[in-house]
Amino acid sequence: MRIAYCIREKYENGGDGIQAIKTKEYLVKKYNVNIDIITNPNQLDASYDLAHIFNYATTDLSKAFFNKALELKLKIVSSPIYWDYSYSIMPLYMYFWCDKNFISECFIQFHRFFHSIISLLPKSLIKESYTNVSSRFKRHIRFFVKNSELILPNSYEEGELCCSFAGINDEKSKIRVVYNGVDVSGVKILGREEFFSKYNIPQNYILQVGRVEYPKNQMNLISAMMDFPEIPIVIVGTPNEKYPYVHKLRKLAAKRGNVYFLEHVTHDEVYSFYYYAKIHVLLSMRESPGLVNLEALSQGCPIVISDERCLPVKTYFKENFISVNPFNKKKIKNAIMRAYEMEHKKVDLSEFSWEKVADQTYAAYSELLNGSSK
Repeated sequence: MRIAYCIREKYENGGDGIQAIKTKEYLVKKYNVNIDIITNPNQLDASYDLAHIFNYATTDLSKAFFNKALELKLKIVSSPIYWDYSYSIMPLYMYFWCDKNFISECFIQFHRFFHSIISLLPKSLIKESYTNVSSRFKRHIRFFVKNSELILPNSYEEGELCCSFAGINDEKSKIRVVYNGVDVSGVKILGREEFFSKYNIPQNYILQVGRVEYPKNQMNLISAMMDFPEIPIVIVGTPNEKYPYVHKLRKLAAKRGNVYFLEHVTHDEVYSFYYYAKIHVLLSMRESPGLVNLEALSQGCPIVISDERCLPVKTYFKENFISVNPFNKKKIKNAIMRAYEMEHKKVDLSEFSWEKVADQTYAAYSELLNGSSK
């Protein structure tokens, strides 16, 4: 079995890349599958049994991979890595309205309506950040789904949402769910004294891990906790400095105080942050499901996550979590304070191991290559 993993350049940074890398690692280890990761459609040739194309959001590149695979008459499997983008596009007010420091439900729904109008405009008139809600994007997803012989979303919710967005619900028979995985093998937790001395942060902190950018919604976390400045907030992640959101976030953090930004933390040592945190909060507007949520649970850390509009809650989260409307300040505050009193406890994540991911992926490949796929 020889498979081409088709993905963007610099795939090492991002959930799609982690999924491709870890899936390959465990498929090779357990099933001795021959897998090449390629980033250019011209690298695809007829020697492959199957092309596995990752990430519908890299629209033009994914389309080129599809076209090349179709030209070569290769069987195609795709991993959409899709969620509803209409919540997570940075609104124009971030550029102009300096006094806004909370992203409300009312504004989000107004802006989503604005998206629906913008999406009707020609490509040349649509700002780059709006392309993932455009009618053009919808046509591309329809093309991807129709030309995939099997679709491997990370949850049932993702698969149904993707097909519904494209308006092709009759293609749901192609869906074979492949979970995201979390790998804690080899993780070493720093000693308490060493950890707090090295990073110079206070104890009993609220943690958020992830890129510092608008869709991750750190602003609503800080804003909701303005009445509790005695509780430290630690944000671990690289800021996207090209957008004004980061500047506004830093101003809000300075106003509240007791907020710590850490950019350069190795992936191994991030687990120590989960281990010593009181809770992990991710009020993200789009995740599927958010590997940091699973990583936090792997260390027994209680989590506060967004509601079902923003991530596949039912598939992944069964215990030690609280789900909340990420655009309601009062509910966020109450949810965080409830979680803050929760104890750390072991959570069974065996269902979301990379070995399980390899099993599910191999089953899909075998079904397709044995000719039993519908």
